Amino acid sequence: MNLIFIGLGKSYNGKTVFENISGEINSEDKIGLVGVNGRGKTTLAKILSGLEAYDVGKIRRSPAYSKSLYVEQYPLFDVNVSVYDEIFRVASNNQNTIKDYKTFVKKALHKVGLGENKWGQKAVSLSGGEKTKLALCRAMVSDFDLLILDEPTNHLDMKSYAWLEEFVQNLGKPMLLISHDRFFLDHVASKIWELTDQGLKAYEGNYSAYKRQKEIELTSIMRDYDKQQAKIQNLKRIINERENWFKSAHKAAGQTYLIGCQFACIR
Repeated sequence: MNLIFIGLGKSYNGKTVFENISGEINSEDKIGLVGVNGRGKTTLAKILSGLEAYDVGKIRRSPAYSKSLYVEQYPLFDVNVSVYDEIFRVASNNQNTIKDYKTFVKKALHKVGLGENKWGQKAVSLSGGEKTKLALCRAMVSDFDLLILDEPTNHLDMKSYAWLEEFVQNLGKPMLLISHDRFFLDHVASKIWELTDQGLKAYEGNYSAYKRQKEIELTSIMRDYDKQQAKIQNLKRIINERENWFKSAHKAAGQTYLIGCQFACIR
């Protein structure tokens, strides 16, 4: 599966979220998307998953029928559906061949840490961490070609956190991961995308590799800035010297003129 986007732009009520950003997701990429809050990471994720429209730009998927699944930061569930029924519903819609749906669903729920005592409970009544687990379980039994997770480690206990890390590492499909969890991105990401007001930039490697590359960039920027400031100071010095020379020359010319006048008057 391959996804390419070119020159994407998005605005809300006349306010630009981002503009002219481009990127590419290839088969088995594990991309961590980072940037300050409010920069448009979730908006970009929803656009790439097909849940939200974009104003300008192009998105190309290969094959064209590829499916993208977005797992939101704050999962929503039908008010009447139970934990077990929610996963059974999604699994039964999966086009992959599953011989025993009941066994498949039970194993999936156990893997994410939702025991049998939770299966009959309404999904909406779960705690924040349990809702995250259920959303991840829903993704695990879904049919998709690209998986996009928005802050997936929020509220997870250590056991579920370890399961998620293993799941991401072993999934043979491309993923886009919005996360502030540096430890998580260090263990699962093969690339980092940084979204800033200047656009979207890709860095090879995990989060630590990205930070090292950023430090090199910043050092280079500061070096260029210092050189630029030195040039500015040198230009100011040259300008001041020329201004002083011009004033001195003008003053000397004036004095010569006065002496000439005085000499003419004496004659």
